[in-house]
Amino acid sequence: MDELVFFFDLETVPLEMTKEDIIEFGKGRAPSNYRDPDKIKNYELKKAEEIYRSFSLDPMKCHVLVCCYAVGSVTWADGSKSIELGEIKTLRSDKHDIVSELDRIVGGLTEGLKRRPKVTLVAHNIKKFDAPVLMAQAVKCGAPHLVDMMNFDKPWESCLFDTNEWWRVHCCTTRSTSKLDVIGRFLGVG
Repeated sequence: MDELVFFFDLETVPLEMTKEDIIEFGKGRAPSNYRDPDKIKNYELKKAEEIYRSFSLDPMKCHVLVCCYAVGSVTWADGSKSIELGEIKTLRSDKHDIVSELDRIVGGLTEGLKRRPKVTLVAHNIKKFDAPVLMAQAVKCGAPHLVDMMNFDKPWESCLFDTNEWWRVHCCTTRSTSKLDVIGRFLGVG
């Protein structure tokens, strides 16, 4: 095995606030020229959704609710690259301490190997979301294997493959981001 490929996707929620807390937090913030109660309520709900989304996307204000992952290995045979993908697994925060479990998994990947393989992290929008969230959570929880795997100070040992960036560059989309489920439907992937 020359290389490991770690595919993952994180789903997050705000760390300390429920949606009801955020709705309450956003109340009274409608523009002063709004008089219609329905218009005010719609404005406040829209604003609460924006606040909820921003908290969910902030590495220091979010909680990892779900992590789906699969580990693959890359071998080179006769000059061609072969990827063998493992089973896709799901970690849920109601059943797992997600960061500790990922740390244990990552630690076990390289155990017993004579040399550390190159690790490629693959996710959709990894550079702007998944990697910063996972790294912040790993540092906070003291997860040494995750921190080591994501040590971007050594780019020859770890690299990121952002499927969102690849799609945007190679498929000539003018949008800055394409949702993974939209791409999947387009490609006929369930």
